[in-house]
Amino acid sequence: MYYEPEEFVLSGLPKLLKGFDSLDAVFATYNSVHGYHDGLVHVYNSRQGLRITVQSGCQPCHKEGNKILRYAMVSGNISLGMRVYDKLQAIGDEAQSLVEAKVMSNGFQADTPIFGVVYAGYTSFQHSFQFAKSLRSINHDSKVVILTCDCDLERKSLILDAAVASGTIDDYIVTFMCGGNIGMKMILNGLIDFWG
Repeated sequence: MYYEPEEFVLSGLPKLLKGFDSLDAVFATYNSVHGYHDGLVHVYNSRQGLRITVQSGCQPCHKEGNKILRYAMVSGNISLGMRVYDKLQAIGDEAQSLVEAKVMSNGFQADTPIFGVVYAGYTSFQHSFQFAKSLRSINHDSKVVILTCDCDLERKSLILDAAVASGTIDDYIVTFMCGGNIGMKMILNGLIDFWG
């Protein structure tokens, strides 16, 4: 586990991707990757062999919903909190399903390893986690990491630690910024710099 994307970019990314000469990278989130649009990212490096795709659900309602959820938690209005949480989870799961369909239609090459970065936040953690596990089935050399926020971290860490120990995913990164938008951008930019 890494705390914050910067730590992962500096020490985890080089270890994880050492020795690869070609790579299909996919950044999948039911939210968005700050500064990047859906689709292929144009990379202008001297080194060839890297293809990056961003697939996002772009759910701006999460920001407003999370504010209401925090208010409900602070004010002790549990019934409001549960209704908001259920609605956010349904929206997040729907967006994650759309993202998954877009990712699976990318036309990955069977002989090119995949580096998958999946955001699994508070409202669609389980759905996003299952999707991250499925990326491994595309290519046995695939590397999969999950970026997650620190909301309900104790529960998520139990699941993610077990997944790393069993080899289901390679690692996970915790960010203290809900939504993962900035963290995904930092990892994407770090990958471009690493690839050189």
